[in-house]
Order: sequence, then C-alpha cells, then structure tokens
Amino acid sequence: MREVLLLISIVFICGSTIAQTAKEDYSKILNIELGKDFEGKTVTIDAEFFGFGMANMRKPNKFKVGYMPFRCKEIDGEPLKNGFGGETGDFFFIKKKNESANVVKNLKKGDKVTITGEVYINNNLGYKQANFIVYEIIKF
Repeated sequence: MREVLLLISIVFICGSTIAQTAKEDYSKILNIELGKDFEGKTVTIDAEFFGFGMANMRKPNKFKVGYMPFRCKEIDGEPLKNGFGGETGDFFFIKKKNESANVVKNLKKGDKVTITGEVYINNNLGYKQANFIVYEIIKF
C-alpha cells in the first residue's frame, strides 16, 4: 500500500510540475538578451520546423556527444540569414536517447511543433548564440 501511495504522489507531483511550465513567446526566448532570463528554467514555445543539422555552423561543445541538432523558426516568421546568402533557423538540441527524438526525425520543413525545454546561451569566441535544449516536442 505504501508503494502505491508513493507512486500516486510521484505522478501527481510530476504532472503538476509539467502543468506549471510557462508558455512563452518564441522571439523572447531565443533573443540573446531576453533569453538569459530563461536559462535553467523550463519553458514551452510554439515553433515551425526548418531543418536538420547545424547548417555549416560549429556545434557547441556542450552538444557534441549524444545530441541531435535541428533548426526551427518562429511560426510564420522569416528565417535567419546565415551570412553565406542562405537561410537558417535557430538551433535546437535533443538527446538522441530522448523518446521525442523520434518525433524530430519525422518532421518536414514547415511542420508546427510545441517544444518544452530550456534556453542555453553559448559563447563561442565572443559570439553569443541562444540555443534551446529540448525535453519534449509535439507536432500539432
């Protein structure tokens, strides 16, 4: 009986923690200056899938092993310019062993998703970049 009560308590606590995740504005979260306020906090955003990989950019050391990179942009927003005349999105990283990684593998450019995770500000040789560490992704 004690184990059942413990299990119910854990489920209730986890469920209420997920329910308390704040839904935030994409442009606020992935803005370098505003994103600092969200580092280490779990947030949820809506985004539009843009593509896989790093688009010829260097992968931050934190994500070199065990993470799959992909890119998103604001829903109905303009893609970022990559400096080489092309377009790209903001960088998102999900652990390859995360169950939601299978969702990412099946996404097509333009798919709308709800993403839960946290902001990570990377500083590479003085160039700061807001990245998003994904805990869960749901296609809608």
